[in-house]
Amino acid sequence: MIPIQVFLIGLVVFWAIIYALGRFLHLEKRGFEVGPAYFMFKSKRMKGFVDAVSERRSGFWRMLANVSLVLGFGLMVYSLFFLVTNLLKFSQPGGGGTTPIFLLIPGVTFRLFWLPYFLIAGMITVVTHELAHGISARLDKIPIDSAGVILALIFPGAFVEPNEKKFEEAPLLPKLRMLTAGSATNLVTGLLALLLLTALFTPAGVVILETSKGGPLETAGLGQWDVIYGINGISITNSTALLNYMANVTVNSTLILQTNKGEVNVTAVEGPDGRAIIGLVYFLNYFQGRLSLGHMADIYTHLTLTWLLLLGIAIGVFNMLPAFPFDGDKVLYYSLKKVTKRELRGVRIGVSLACLGLMAANLIFSIINFGLFAL
Repeated sequence: MIPIQVFLIGLVVFWAIIYALGRFLHLEKRGFEVGPAYFMFKSKRMKGFVDAVSERRSGFWRMLANVSLVLGFGLMVYSLFFLVTNLLKFSQPGGGGTTPIFLLIPGVTFRLFWLPYFLIAGMITVVTHELAHGISARLDKIPIDSAGVILALIFPGAFVEPNEKKFEEAPLLPKLRMLTAGSATNLVTGLLALLLLTALFTPAGVVILETSKGGPLETAGLGQWDVIYGINGISITNSTALLNYMANVTVNSTLILQTNKGEVNVTAVEGPDGRAIIGLVYFLNYFQGRLSLGHMADIYTHLTLTWLLLLGIAIGVFNMLPAFPFDGDKVLYYSLKKVTKRELRGVRIGVSLACLGLMAANLIFSIINFGLFAL
């Protein structure tokens, strides 16, 4: 595992080099914009790609845009329902059935181990989100001023900027289709990831991520990315099965582990609480792929798809929350403006503050009940 101090130092060095290269090579002349911990590239090819895709099978895309409109309002209602009901569950004794909500901060709310998979899934999620906005805008003849990619600190992103004047002049339905397209696409992306996880993988063992130094597993030659399939001939298909088996193991017992390296003998030692342990510090469920690509490919693919599922559903739902700066805020604003013929600035601010308050309350209770932990 990478220590947080090493990660932070590496991050500072990386951005110092990028910033120096940007100034020295005058990258702004090539469409790049480089600042402290910030990088943006406006791509004419990406803009042209949006135009080209929207022109092909426009009827199909328009149908999807209309479906997105329905999904968008459904996601808005669900986001409010979820935050309210989750907060009510927190208020009950024991807080049973609650879903913890955290901001994704590397090294704080999730381990640095997850970072590569988070970045890959995050880039896919953001790019598809923005492309959906752009395609929907072009379907309704709203010009795209620019498109490109962004990297801010460690968070990847993308952008498609419609012409603001033409967007404001457009009728209500084109506006709403464009605003809801991103969240609906994220929802579909997340569900596709779930479908792939269900169809292509089956529980088959436990992945070793970290072992205690000098412990039984390390001594036996097992380490990160190795997989335990069974112990003493008993199948171990997940972490629960492993913990249940180890609960009945006594100190100094010899265990025969079935692993990706064949059978390995280890001797259980006494842990800090007096129970028998084998030096397994951090581990995950292993899901074997049906395509037989090997256990490493299975692990990497499953982790990436898991993050894609998480980010797709989370961004799809919460981006439709009617609060600034989410797309749901504009959806509600333009809808109310069309009905009432008034700006309703005060109502917009009030709804936004109430929704942000709901989210903040869920965050606070999540920290109180679950702690500020790293996943």
